[in-house]
Amino acid sequence: MFDYLSIIISIVFLLPTISVTVRRLHDVNKSGWWQLWLCIVPFVTLIWIDLPTDATEAFEGVTILVLFAVTIISIIVYIRWMVLKGADEDNRFGSNPLKIND
Repeated sequence: MFDYLSIIISIVFLLPTISVTVRRLHDVNKSGWWQLWLCIVPFVTLIWIDLPTDATEAFEGVTILVLFAVTIISIIVYIRWMVLKGADEDNRFGSNPLKIND
């Protein structure tokens, strides 16, 4: 019962979360597509690490460390962009909604 409820709640909140994040990225003059790339990298790393050992034996060590480093960097970049102050001037995505017109 709770598994289905959890899935339903996740689906309900997915679209608004994506929309707000894209809007936030536009505020700092970044494309919304960055969200896709910065969020997929950690999932690729998790999937790669979870593969059977015979599939990853040739790439163990260095590849896992590189994927882990890229994941950490992508998380840091994502958080940094989320906390940056929005652009004061108009940007390529439109005008600043907080700008006071005199």
